[in-house]
Amino acid sequence: MGAREWDQQERHLGAALVATARRQNELGLAPASDPTLRPYFDRPYLVIGAGRFAAALRSSIEDPVLGSLPLTGVVDQAVDSTDALGSAQLRRAFASGLLVGDGS
Repeated sequence: MGAREWDQQERHLGAALVATARRQNELGLAPASDPTLRPYFDRPYLVIGAGRFAAALRSSIEDPVLGSLPLTGVVDQAVDSTDALGSAQLRRAFASGLLVGDGS
């Protein structure tokens, strides 16, 4: 948390991500994924590639209702408007649209 240089931040965050990935594998909730860091496309940063772990967990959901829910995160992952994000009413409306799938 106190690292000031990007390479120090990357090293510490990377260690935490690898530890978390290994723990997910140990829990056996999903097929194991390679818990190593990899380059972020053509950029000089290392990442865990968390989508692999999310996909493995998603594939392990047996309940058809849960499995059919859309893959949505928090609103600010899909909305890039400070006006919308600053309004609880707009955030709720956007999240409701995502869950019912009407595209609003």
